[in-house]
Amino acid sequence: MVSLLLPYAPVCAHRVVPHRGVVGDRCNPWGQPRAPVLCIFRRPFMARPVPRQLLRNALLDLTTIVPATTYHLGSYAERYSRFMLTQEEIRAVYDQGPEAVIALIELLCAQLAALTARVKELEDRLATNSHNSSKPPSSDSFTKQTRSLRQPSGRKTGGQPGHPGTTLHQVAVPDQTRVHAPEQCMACGASLADVVGQPDPERRQVFDLPPLKLEVTEHRVLRKACAACGHGNRGTFPEGVTCGASYGTGVKSLLTYLNQGHLLPSARSCEIVADLFGQPLSEGLLEAAVNGCTAALEETETSIKQGLARAEVVHFDETGLYVTGKRMWLHSASTPQLTHYACHDQRGAKTAHQAARGPRPPHLH
Repeated sequence: MVSLLLPYAPVCAHRVVPHRGVVGDRCNPWGQPRAPVLCIFRRPFMARPVPRQLLRNALLDLTTIVPATTYHLGSYAERYSRFMLTQEEIRAVYDQGPEAVIALIELLCAQLAALTARVKELEDRLATNSHNSSKPPSSDSFTKQTRSLRQPSGRKTGGQPGHPGTTLHQVAVPDQTRVHAPEQCMACGASLADVVGQPDPERRQVFDLPPLKLEVTEHRVLRKACAACGHGNRGTFPEGVTCGASYGTGVKSLLTYLNQGHLLPSARSCEIVADLFGQPLSEGLLEAAVNGCTAALEETETSIKQGLARAEVVHFDETGLYVTGKRMWLHSASTPQLTHYACHDQRGAKTAHQAARGPRPPHLH
């Protein structure tokens, strides 16, 4: 027989006296033999015997159970809540008989199972992200994935039978042809310089890059006097030739492609172009190139937005990112044919829809 205190039950903080006949007596108040029961103190100075099997089933939903082996519960409840049973307290339970020991072990097992389930629940909650739950991508922490989620397929590495492949094939008309003739006879060593050779049917082609260097084009304008009236006329420079020396559209396109297409930092984009072509570039040139590309694509962006507005179904998504140290949100709206990206300081369906398609329609929820 053991007396238990449930923390959520209203009990007296200093002393609890169990009902006569429950502890220490061989019979209960009704004169019946006392069966092994557990006593729950639900109110001060009152106790209600409960069959052990019934309480065992009820304990499965509890998270904290405090066994009490003495009438003075104030100090012991604090110890037991931290699982700090002394040897004397354990021996006191042992002296009460096998039923008290069994009841105590059952309670500890129930407590262990509840805590284990709680720990598992918390670990699973910490392990959830947008890939394995319904959480949005914006809630993911910026941590590097160190473990691949791919499972072994059992196939050999390399190209699989039936894949299209990217084999390099010869072209019919090469850019240039180099002929390699023998200089002397391999048998006798005589010179073959004056001997007319015949082309061999075997040919080999090498695909390579031309020498990388900037090509400088100078622009000049002419002055002409009108033969009819004598007025002097001067030619105009092409659009984009704005000063004495400037970079052309090829350099600006390459910088924009590296920075925006491959997401390389501005400094690295300029460094790559400088290493390949031997011409140092500034990050200001890259910024001007990106802004010029943005202005040139305004009409294209308008066409994309109009296409999204006419679409019956549009997929919206958002993810968090930092712009100059400030938390921003990248909104995307896409169909099988069109995709639009927009960066905004707010999140939500309303913001995403306004960035891609205009005002929020009544049916968007």
